[in-house]
Amino acid sequence: MHPYFEKLSPHELNKSTILTGSIGAAFEDFRYRVKPDVKEGKVLCSTYTALSYEKAQDVEEREYTYDEPGVEEMKLWLQEQYEKYLKSRA
Repeated sequence: MHPYFEKLSPHELNKSTILTGSIGAAFEDFRYRVKPDVKEGKVLCSTYTALSYEKAQDVEEREYTYDEPGVEEMKLWLQEQYEKYLKSRA
């Protein structure tokens, strides 16, 4: 698993309202966005390759429970998305 995804946890997600990250060279990188909703007990996770989430044409999203099992499942999905991205660039 990529180290960026490995460190994600419910505790880590509590530190911000929206967590964003990218892997790779600028303008061609894999990007992700994680938006926890503590009140609803959910986490919305998005992946894309454009410079900004708002302008991305290729956003894929999944919703998970805001607990340890949900975040672990989200991390696996992020890894799958990242591997799919790498294959598309090969």
